[in-house]
Amino acid sequence: MKIEKESVFILSNTPYRDSDLIVNLLSSNYGLLSATIYGGKKIGKQTSFPFHLGDYIDIDFQIQERNDFIKIYSSQKIVLLDIDRFSYLHFLFHCYFLETIRQIAKPGNPAKDLTALLNNYVKTDWQNQFEINQMVFFIDKLIKNIGFGINYDLCLSCFLPTLKPQQNKTIFRKNMYYLDVIESGLICQSCAQNTTNLVTPAMIKLLWLLDVHPADIYEKIPMKTLISVLKIQDLYLKQTLEIKTKSAEILFKELSKLEI
Repeated sequence: MKIEKESVFILSNTPYRDSDLIVNLLSSNYGLLSATIYGGKKIGKQTSFPFHLGDYIDIDFQIQERNDFIKIYSSQKIVLLDIDRFSYLHFLFHCYFLETIRQIAKPGNPAKDLTALLNNYVKTDWQNQFEINQMVFFIDKLIKNIGFGINYDLCLSCFLPTLKPQQNKTIFRKNMYYLDVIESGLICQSCAQNTTNLVTPAMIKLLWLLDVHPADIYEKIPMKTLISVLKIQDLYLKQTLEIKTKSAEILFKELSKLEI
């Protein structure tokens, strides 16, 4: 079989045996790929694979018997992330974001939209004062990239709109809602009493900003609103795609400390 060249993102690297790694990679043309990197586990200063999660690299490879498993002959950097400069919260989100993409990507399915999203993500100047704003922004992009979205325009039961555009501003109805994951939308509490998955007018405004004025989400938005939207985004991804991310628990545990 011929040796091919491809640019890939590193989504995971799992220790295997004493000194090896099993890596998951995202390819625009081939989707999710896996490979064993012999001697890839860093022992002292020695490693045959000096890359981190999220790095963008060029590889020369050969597809093995299984279409998703490859043999890597050489690799070189394109974009390397300086993970040592990440804040702890940024690092937790980084792991969560890549793990979510790894569960969405499929072997053999081209992943041009996902690789374009990751390319934007790794090149973003991550500003610490807007860390959580950026988390909300990229999860929103991920949801839209896979063709799904939360319908926040009206109540799915009574069909009353949640917002009313006016000449100079948009008015948001002062009502509480809850997220109906199965129907991908909101139901107001006048139609159904529910104490879980609550969505406030402030959260609806943030979802609206992501659609209409995404640059405005980098203004001062209450921390509680940002984190609450992140939680319903995560719930929506998990329920809609039937995935479970191990890194979500520690990320949201850390975020909960900021809600106080």
